[in-house]
Amino acid sequence: MAYQYQPLGDHGVLVKFDEQSTLRHIIPLLKHFDIKPPFIDIIPTLESLYINYDADMINYHDIVSLSNTILTNLLESEESSQYQPSYIKVYDVPLYYYGDIQDPYYQDVNFLCDTLQLSHADFIHEHHQQLCDVLMIGFQPGFLYSGYLNEKWDIPRATKMKTNVPAGTVSIAIRQNVMSTIPAPTGWHIIGKTPFINFSLHHDPIITINAGDKIRFYPIHHHDFITLQQRFENGETIIHYKQVAINTLFNIHDTN
Repeated sequence: MAYQYQPLGDHGVLVKFDEQSTLRHIIPLLKHFDIKPPFIDIIPTLESLYINYDADMINYHDIVSLSNTILTNLLESEESSQYQPSYIKVYDVPLYYYGDIQDPYYQDVNFLCDTLQLSHADFIHEHHQQLCDVLMIGFQPGFLYSGYLNEKWDIPRATKMKTNVPAGTVSIAIRQNVMSTIPAPTGWHIIGKTPFINFSLHHDPIITINAGDKIRFYPIHHHDFITLQQRFENGETIIHYKQVAINTLFNIHDTN
């Protein structure tokens, strides 16, 4: 375990980790940690944690000392700790995979199939079989980074940007998936679109999937996409989570 602290503004600390695997271990545990003063918020990214604190209650050096004690306890929680969670949420997200010539960005999927030496059907099968960690939320409200895909999916970003890509677009690169929430440019390879948007003022919570959860995409037909999209726009919940025991991550069972 190795990490370094650096001040970020007058009420923030950035904790940088030497290994992403260490941070990935901490994120699920933070979801079960009761954040209370002098802490205001703890926000994970791919390689760091941002700790926001009340500067009227505590100074930088003392918050570092307190944070260090808590992080040490979190990392030792596999043995015994008050922070030990009993489960992790796994979300199954519907995805219409592009590939037909009439689909937008179908060339991206064709490129990926050629690069991975997979048929379109095998591409879909291999992708949706992979259970990924939600690594962070950022770039857009609710914008989701998940990974890591198998090593052979370590494909560089595209050489050209695509403009005004619609919300719900799912793209991949560098062994990660990203899922957009608002129209925006992207330099990633687009593989399809989900009717679920991870940021919606018409749903409670506004952001459903968070860092520390797990995600798996499952393929749907275009007519199913239209139906689910209409249901989502009408305020319905169209995705559900299952609980995975943290000590047996593949022993998945429904929450109901």
